[in-house]
Amino acid sequence: MEVIVVAKGTYDREMTVTIPANTVGERYQQEIRKLASTVKLPGFRPGKVPTKVVESMLRQEVAGGVAEELFRETYGNALQQEKVRPVGPPALKMGNLQPGTPFSYTATFQVYPQTDPQGYTDLPLTRLQVTIGEEQVDTVVERLREKHANYLPTPDHKAAKGDQVRLSLVGRVGDRTFTGDKPAEQIVTLGSGRFVDTFEDQLLGCAAGEHREVDVTFPADYHEAQLAGQPAHFDCEILEVKQCVLPEVDDALAVKAGQQSGGIEALRQRIRSQLENDAANRVNSHLKQQIMKQLLANNVMELPSQLVDQETDALVQRAKENLRQQGFKSDELFTQVQSATWKPLYEKEATERITLGMVMGAIASREAITAEEADVDGYLAMMQARPESPAGLTAWIKSQPEQLEEIRGVVLEQKVIDWIKSHSRITEEPRSYEALVAEEANARGNAAG
Repeated sequence: MEVIVVAKGTYDREMTVTIPANTVGERYQQEIRKLASTVKLPGFRPGKVPTKVVESMLRQEVAGGVAEELFRETYGNALQQEKVRPVGPPALKMGNLQPGTPFSYTATFQVYPQTDPQGYTDLPLTRLQVTIGEEQVDTVVERLREKHANYLPTPDHKAAKGDQVRLSLVGRVGDRTFTGDKPAEQIVTLGSGRFVDTFEDQLLGCAAGEHREVDVTFPADYHEAQLAGQPAHFDCEILEVKQCVLPEVDDALAVKAGQQSGGIEALRQRIRSQLENDAANRVNSHLKQQIMKQLLANNVMELPSQLVDQETDALVQRAKENLRQQGFKSDELFTQVQSATWKPLYEKEATERITLGMVMGAIASREAITAEEADVDGYLAMMQARPESPAGLTAWIKSQPEQLEEIRGVVLEQKVIDWIKSHSRITEEPRSYEALVAEEANARGNAAG
């Protein structure tokens, strides 16, 4: 077998494989003899059809079948021989197979880049120092009180923040009514921020039986296009005001919040522990994002277009599935999913994911970082210990080679991150828990925008 690989670009390769004439002839005759022993033709007993008759009738089919078999048998060996690793399936150009002459085929494909990782040691990093105090615990306790609040009708009560107002309303934009032929009834929790603009604020101080006129402007990105950016007027009849009555901070509240023993102090300790774990995860994520950002900046590389297309398509499919799980129908949203409207949204992320994956893998190889079985078992044990994890999760993952390999990749990535941390310059910086949460929310908003 002769193999010739020609570079047609940075990552484009054209590989021509030629199989000797004697091998072609032998395989061709084997197939003819096999057919002769099984084919049924009028005038011949089964298994007694002369090979020349079979060849004259089925020459083209036999040649095609042998060509496909020779490709399947030799393609992988040719790649291994030439030490090339294709990104995906090749485009094939098959030659004509003739017994007694060499047979050739040409495979065109792209190959993976050779990665030489740069700038992954001595990185300047900032580790945030977050302290969970009584104030943060109190904030969560207040949210639990609001969650378990009672709303009681109170005669002559003036609506305040936190209270519920039941009202009927008619909404207009100009002379057009957009709330229907009859007044629409709504229940508004003042201060919830669920209604547009200053709608809730303009109901503060109202009482049952009162008439209120409310003027607002719909946001420019409002989901109903005919209302987006438009000023609107609401005529509101206040039907009922319910006063918000928060429960006391006591053992009864703890039980309502799922703390079955230990009372309010045990609940506060649980909240503190959860906040500390959440803060630690956010701090680690913040540190990891710094590392990833610097790795991307220090390892700008051209990537095979086929590889980027594959990863982009995978991200698009994941986005489609996420939206389906939210109740959207594919026919409504995804008819143009491969168009210029969708694909560019994911190409940058795809490029970054590929680059980071290759750089992290190259660092692991260079620094002899591996994911040992003990590391994988430890990660699986951590997953199994989570309250939401089903029984037998570890055993199921270990029975699924693809799932297990994915876990191994996650473990290896974390070990590389830990190695980079240990070889970086880390500065400590204090940060409040509230500021950390707000920064993450802003970062997600900017990424989505």
